Amino acid sequence: MKKKLMEINNNKLKKGILFRYRRNIWSYCGLISIVVVFLVFYNHAKIKEYKNKQTKLDSVLAKQDSIKHEKDKVLKLQKMNQLLEKQADTLSSQLSILDKDLKTLNGVLKSTIIKEK
Repeated sequence: MKKKLMEINNNKLKKGILFRYRRNIWSYCGLISIVVVFLVFYNHAKIKEYKNKQTKLDSVLAKQDSIKHEKDKVLKLQKMNQLLEKQADTLSSQLSILDKDLKTLNGVLKSTIIKEK
C-alpha cells in the first residue's frame, strides 16, 4: 500500500511539475507574443517616420534641382545679355562711324553744289 501511495504521490508530483512547466511555457509564449506585437508596431511607426522623412527629403531635392535649373537659366540669360551688349556697342561704334562719313559726304556735296552755282 505504501508503494501505491508513493506511486500516486510521484505521479501527482510529476503531473504538478509538468503542469508548472506547461504553464511557464505558455507564460513565456504569451510574453514573447506581446514583445513581438510591440516590435511590429514599433517597426511600423519607424517605417512611417522614415517614409515621411524620405518624402521631405525628396521634396527638398526637387526644390534644389528646380533652383539649380533656374540658376542655369539665369546664367544663360546673363551670357546672352553680355553678347547683346557687345553687339550693341559694336553697332553703336559703326553707327557713329557712318554718321561721321555721312557728315563728311554731306559737306562734300554742299561744297560741290556751291561750286556749281
